[in-house]
Amino acid sequence: MQNADNDCPDALQRLSRFGTAAVSDALTELGLPDHMVSEGIPPIGPTHACAGVARTAQFGPDESGERDFGPLARFVDSTRTGDVLILAGLADRPGALWGDLCAAAAENRGASGVVLDGAARDLAELRDGDLPVFARGGFSQDALISSNIVEVDGEVTIGGLPIRAGQVVVADADGIIAFDGDLTNRVLELCTGSLEQEEVLRGLLSEGLSLHEAMSRVGTM
Repeated sequence: MQNADNDCPDALQRLSRFGTAAVSDALTELGLPDHMVSEGIPPIGPTHACAGVARTAQFGPDESGERDFGPLARFVDSTRTGDVLILAGLADRPGALWGDLCAAAAENRGASGVVLDGAARDLAELRDGDLPVFARGGFSQDALISSNIVEVDGEVTIGGLPIRAGQVVVADADGIIAFDGDLTNRVLELCTGSLEQEEVLRGLLSEGLSLHEAMSRVGTM
């Protein structure tokens, strides 16, 4: 499948504005119901939302006893404008995959957001920052004491969903979605149609129609 293009920021911004609920409905209509990361990776800031192109990093065990920051720093430094950085940690090796210094560096390089299958630290700073970060929670000790990045831009599994580098990622308070870039225009068309339909429904509801009556009239039932 075709990867998404970082040179199409307008399409990615429109996806972010539509949000994951509308994008999820569109993908389901396209016959792709398995596009959601399972629950448990919320935004650190309640209004954090993003859409962009996936860059992936897989963590693996590190028994060296040395806290090597190099692989993570190189991954962050390779960020391109519009990237959503996806970091897959190890469930049996707790530790923070991300912190405020990583966020500052990624934001300066134009990252759209960060998704962690694991914990973060410096939550207060991340919550108040402009870079959307999604994580399973907070953990004060970093993960590099027992694990490190072993693969970049491969396929990772986040919350049961395989995500490949180059896919489109949309994330907000409702969830995290990934899909192939060649579906972007079709998804946008369906989201636009759904938004127009919702505006008609809201108008009918404001006129006093019941939800059942309004949906029957618009043809969504």
